Amino acid sequence: MAYVVIAIPGGSTRYDDAPRVRILGASGESPSIVITYRATAIRPDQPPILGEITFLDVLEYRWIADVVDYEEHPQHHNDFEFGLIQITDSEYIKNMAAKGPWSHYPGQGFGPTIPESHVKHFRLAFDEYGRFDIIALGISIREIVE
Repeated sequence: MAYVVIAIPGGSTRYDDAPRVRILGASGESPSIVITYRATAIRPDQPPILGEITFLDVLEYRWIADVVDYEEHPQHHNDFEFGLIQITDSEYIKNMAAKGPWSHYPGQGFGPTIPESHVKHFRLAFDEYGRFDIIALGISIREIVE
């Protein structure tokens, strides 16, 4: 297993097959991606609980629909949960650092202000929807009771 599971509200994404996705950003700033999902089963006697995951300082993101699910890097083929994981020793990050404009400076593949050790690869998957691969500097997670 080349990943660690990150605790999220509801413990899983299994209660939602159509999360709400927002991309937020301003000129000259790295965007943030906010994904809101239903964190519990629907019950008429209880208010819904949502999970909200914000990916901060996003460098790359992709969504792959469940009907065309594929993995570019075979070593990450089994890096998967219906929830949030952080992929360790990510080939996506290595590839990005090796091909960018700062790649010829050892350890500075993301430029002089972003240490490579601060760059994280997150994967968030939803049944019947697809998965996100997000390369970012951090995350913020919260529970919302409606």
